Amino acid sequence: MLFLNDVLEHKASGAKLRVIHANYAAEEIWLYNLGDDLAFPKMYDLHEIEAEVAEGKLVLFEGQKSNQVIAPSAAAICQRDKAYLRIKPLLANLDIFAPSERNRMVEIRAAEIGCAKQTLYEDLRNWWRNGQNPNALLPKFDKRGSKGGTTANRGRRPKYLNYQIYQITEEDQRIFKAALENLFLKNDLMTLRACYQRVLENRYSYVDGEGESCLKAVGEYPSEQQFRYFAKKILPAETVIRKRKGDAVFELEHRPKLGSLQHQTYTVGDAYEIDATIADVLLVSRRNRATIIGKPTLYLVFDRKSWLIVGFYVGLEAPSWPAAMQAIKSISEDKAELCLRYGVPYNSADWPAHGVYPKEFIADRGELLSTNSDLLVEGLNIVVRNLPAQRADHKPLVECGFKLLQRAMADSVPGYIPPESFGKRQGKHYDQDACLNLDEFTTIILQSIIRFNRSPRENYIWPAENVMNGLQPIPLDIWHLEIRRRAGALARIPEMQVRFALLPKMKATVTREGIRLGACYYSCPEALQRGWMVAANRGEFPVDVTYDRRQVDTIYVHDKQHANQFFVATLLDRCSDYRGLSFMEVEAIEFHREALRQKGEHITRENLLQFHQKIDPLTRQAKAEMRQAAKGRTRSARKKDIVKDRENERREQRQQEACLPGTTSPERPLPQGTAFPPLPPTKQSSDVMHNLSTDRDARRRQKYLEMLNGN
Repeated sequence: MLFLNDVLEHKASGAKLRVIHANYAAEEIWLYNLGDDLAFPKMYDLHEIEAEVAEGKLVLFEGQKSNQVIAPSAAAICQRDKAYLRIKPLLANLDIFAPSERNRMVEIRAAEIGCAKQTLYEDLRNWWRNGQNPNALLPKFDKRGSKGGTTANRGRRPKYLNYQIYQITEEDQRIFKAALENLFLKNDLMTLRACYQRVLENRYSYVDGEGESCLKAVGEYPSEQQFRYFAKKILPAETVIRKRKGDAVFELEHRPKLGSLQHQTYTVGDAYEIDATIADVLLVSRRNRATIIGKPTLYLVFDRKSWLIVGFYVGLEAPSWPAAMQAIKSISEDKAELCLRYGVPYNSADWPAHGVYPKEFIADRGELLSTNSDLLVEGLNIVVRNLPAQRADHKPLVECGFKLLQRAMADSVPGYIPPESFGKRQGKHYDQDACLNLDEFTTIILQSIIRFNRSPRENYIWPAENVMNGLQPIPLDIWHLEIRRRAGALARIPEMQVRFALLPKMKATVTREGIRLGACYYSCPEALQRGWMVAANRGEFPVDVTYDRRQVDTIYVHDKQHANQFFVATLLDRCSDYRGLSFMEVEAIEFHREALRQKGEHITRENLLQFHQKIDPLTRQAKAEMRQAAKGRTRSARKKDIVKDRENERREQRQQEACLPGTTSPERPLPQGTAFPPLPPTKQSSDVMHNLSTDRDARRRQKYLEMLNGN
């Protein structure tokens, strides 16, 4: 059975016919050809049409699209109502379908309302073609106007000036397009007004008789509104932003936000977001609160699914791998000892993610982009995903977490510097309020993390089931709920395993002086018991060590006999100057030490040069005098009387050395063979000699005499 407004498609010709009226009593049906713009309703035999439908020659067409406007404007509704009032009396009479009566009825109606017959025919065709309801008469504003963009005698006449409206041509469109592509899209500082001005100067100007450039008269060039209309028509907003600002800016600030990272994450423990920032608080020294040490570095680690803060770091290290390593290690750090250290009440319920590491860490192109992050992959089997440049929107939790934590304590933490005050002149000097040291600020951050994890989160996408059950979107509760529903039992990693996985490893050398790592020497009782230093006498050998680059005081020596054990080696006293320093500081000191050594080597060579310049003439003269004195004498003859000659030289040297200041030494040496006579005896000396009756005293006296005689 056929119904009103059904569309039938003729299989042979493809023609589409709309049912606009059916008289079952008279067995008549009126169809309208939708493919003919000048068609009128045509009557067919109802039985013949039904027979063709039954035979399949005519089929019910289901794909006919509605031509009606979904949300018509006020102007369109006004024109629709006027058109309906024009043809309403005609539609009430079925004679309008009859060709013999239709023309007479249209002429009478046109005369009554004072309009053209063609207007009424057009309204009737729209009524039959579009579904025979008032909205079938809605005007097609989107079909009006020039498709190519050119104009012909159109445009509102000017109100204040008398000139003809400029009509846009295809050449004008080419000029506009070239200017927009070469000037506007390639320079983010170029505005449409400035681009329009350049177009006028380059293409709509002339040179007068004096050689000056002048714009054409008003009305002889396109208006700015025409230029803006064309730019809006051919340049989508996305194209303008991508060309002028770049793809990264568009993806970050202007891209459609049709999804949610929260929904893309299956459950808790799947992904942790990690990032660092410089805190907005000035700190003071622990030793002297009058000394300001600047702003600390703050690292936060968020679970993406539950918004739970699972790790953090507060310190003076710049954003780098050592600082990120501390934030990652804090996930498995003993929270009871941590809270005790900073005077914070400990509750195990505040740390449900203690020791739980994710399947992947999500970070920006910073410290985790380095090869150090390979330690996470190799040691803990954790994937590290580094985001594209300028895509902070891919880790929104940690980016917003910094603001949420710091803004909450802005009114209660002295020394807090609002970010909006940065760079302002003659503002408040917040550094005058700075009074917190690093430990106190860490305590505040720890308390803030506990408060954050206990508080409901606004804008959290909370399932309807949880809403109806009256559950608040609290990170702690979300974590527990997700574990029960999806995650199951998550694995914990001990702190020592994390430490060894994150710390760098290197080959150290065992020597007689100790275990050498760089410029530092270490020892441990286990190495002494195993005789490593003694064995190094036969040859130095390497050992695997793990160390913390932040401090050289201790290293961890791997036990080759037991792969899961290690020795703690401490710095030897010979390197005591390095205690408390980092390996980087030691490397800097050794660098300067080597620079000083090489500089000292140059100084030594300079001094040696001066030494040679002074002694070379002396040795040359001595050699010349020796050749003259030894002329005709053999080598053995020169050494024949070496004992006697040495004795004479020694006697002469003694005489010179024994000469008191102010006296004159002998001008020439004593003749060869001359001996000192015995000392003249005095009364006192003769008495002493008389009493020296023992052999010991006699030998001592003889020795003194021999010394005086030069023997």
